[in-house]
Amino acid sequence: MEGAQITPWEVRVGLARRGWQTELRLTRTGLARSDRDRVSAGCWARRMHWAGGIAEVCLHEHGVLDPASPDAASRLRDLIDRVDRLCAKAERDFPDTVPCQLMERGEDGLLRLAVNTFQTGHLIPQRRDLTPSEAIPPGVEAGPDAHLFALLIAARDGLEAEDSLNPHFGRSRYARDCENRDWGYRLRLAVREANGVKVAFRPQEFTTRLLAPRAVSGLIGGSKAALTDLFRAYGPEGELAEMTPNGLPPGFETLAELIAARKAEEAARLAEAAPDP
Repeated sequence: MEGAQITPWEVRVGLARRGWQTELRLTRTGLARSDRDRVSAGCWARRMHWAGGIAEVCLHEHGVLDPASPDAASRLRDLIDRVDRLCAKAERDFPDTVPCQLMERGEDGLLRLAVNTFQTGHLIPQRRDLTPSEAIPPGVEAGPDAHLFALLIAARDGLEAEDSLNPHFGRSRYARDCENRDWGYRLRLAVREANGVKVAFRPQEFTTRLLAPRAVSGLIGGSKAALTDLFRAYGPEGELAEMTPNGLPPGFETLAELIAARKAEEAARLAEAAPDP
């Protein structure tokens, strides 16, 4: 009998065990108006250590998809899988040098890698003894995984989403003091349009140290619902309607307000810098 398919969350936790933090982004920034129903999807994997030294490696894959499409989750999963394979290729082919990513693809369909001569040249031979370890309990990634579907639902309903599985949840330490790094999950959601008005970009952040897929999926769904309900409450038919002049929750501004404020600031700056008559 064939083994169960590895879930996307298992892939990401597996990368974390090898020191890679992963990020997913679903955004409409940069897309044409004709692509309003689609989102730009990206998956990044990063490490701040390599070949026993301190060096940054960032590998990534991108695509454009319709979050409401039946194949959206599988296409997003494909991005994660390709990044996972790219990381494994970097680990295998660059044991003593720092890799970087090129724009062309090889016969295996993956983006080609090359030696990052700048980063490699800054590795200190006498101090290449950095071997981080990760404090991730065994089996934490087991269970039903719906985190991709939860992110896609948020994107389908007009929010921009960015998440990160990263080791920045522990105490502040020196770069070389990195035994048993504490990992956690960070989610950022941004409402870009409400009540027919474009909203200035102001993402809201939600975090958890629980790495079980059920907890992560629940955080995404609950955070999305809370943010949606907040904007609905201040809308024309909400219980807090007319409580703010722009019809948005306190602290948020429309894109038009942001542009007007920046123009006013620029005009004031130019007036102040102008020579006296």
